[in-house]
Amino acid sequence: MKLKGKTVLITGASKGVGREIALLFASEGCNLILNARGKEQLEKVKKECESLNISCKIVSGDITSSETLSLLEKSAEETTLDILVNNAGIMIAKPVEENTEDDTKKIFYLNVFAQINLTQRLLPLLKSRTEAQIINMVSNSGLEGRQNLSLYCSTKFALRGYTDSLRKEVNKYGIKVLGIYPGGMRTNLFDKIENHDISGFMDPKEVARIVVSSCKISKDASVDDVIINRTNK
Repeated sequence: MKLKGKTVLITGASKGVGREIALLFASEGCNLILNARGKEQLEKVKKECESLNISCKIVSGDITSSETLSLLEKSAEETTLDILVNNAGIMIAKPVEENTEDDTKKIFYLNVFAQINLTQRLLPLLKSRTEAQIINMVSNSGLEGRQNLSLYCSTKFALRGYTDSLRKEVNKYGIKVLGIYPGGMRTNLFDKIENHDISGFMDPKEVARIVVSSCKISKDASVDDVIINRTNK
């Protein structure tokens, strides 16, 4: 599938793999709608993308907010949205007994509920397209449990279930649903975790290349799930 001229909406696009995905889609000639909480950093990514001669809108704000979701929906309605990339997320790393009720609410609202709510809002627009795609950045923490990451893994298992079920429901509309399950990447996701060495983790550019390449497959075939493990373990 040719990507040039397609419109892509990406959440969590100001840093890390979200930024790299945005830049790669821009290099393919895609127009962009970018979301993240940090407006200043998002503006920088917008300028980088626009230097590649594409159109780029930004919507800064937390996607757990109905107001932000409405602004994203409005921006998507003003274009011809083709690809949705659900990338925003946070990590909470604590022993099970230290997790609080607020921790649980915070991580589930962003990593699960916000992804589902945004997808629900944009689905009617995607159904009207002939080659629409939904890409959920899940994590290989959605494949197995991990010590001190019980809440994070729980959200990723939930997103995995939603991704699999969504794929079966929207296939009849010609919408592809791709689940991406990357291992550790050198991103800001680990900034608040003390003494966590990420030097051997993957370059997010590598993961971004796999994501964008997977979107180029013809409409007669699809890649449902991509597991990307780091070789340096």
